[in-house]
Amino acid sequence: EIAKKMIEAMKGLNYIHAMVVVGEGGLDDVTVTGKTVIFELHRGTVRRFEFVPEDAGLPREKSFDEISGGDAPYNARLFTYLLQDKGSRALQNLLLLNAGFGFLVAEKVKNISEGVTLAKNIIESGAAYQKFLDYKSFTHATL
Repeated sequence: EIAKKMIEAMKGLNYIHAMVVVGEGGLDDVTVTGKTVIFELHRGTVRRFEFVPEDAGLPREKSFDEISGGDAPYNARLFTYLLQDKGSRALQNLLLLNAGFGFLVAEKVKNISEGVTLAKNIIESGAAYQKFLDYKSFTHATL
């Protein structure tokens, strides 16, 4: 598998903690529609495991259509809605799950459930959207 080769390359580059994920159907995210295969590198050790959204207390969505996007302008609008705690439950859960895994890899949380909770708190507080606005303002000011 390509994911296994990628995580082995990260090991060779002395990454400390990394994950390569393959969601059901070839999705390059942890998915809420089914199983995700995850290759994790942590302090020199590689492991492969499978994950389903129920493992983090999130419901499994019935269809990939519930989380599919569109063209770039549509996806950009969708992203800003999600950061404002708007949008479909399926897409919100997809964002929470992937952000949660990001916090896990960054070692800000001890498990994926804590990661999902942290992501939810950050989004609900408005901090995620504000950070996006700050970044947007900074990049436009310096370009």
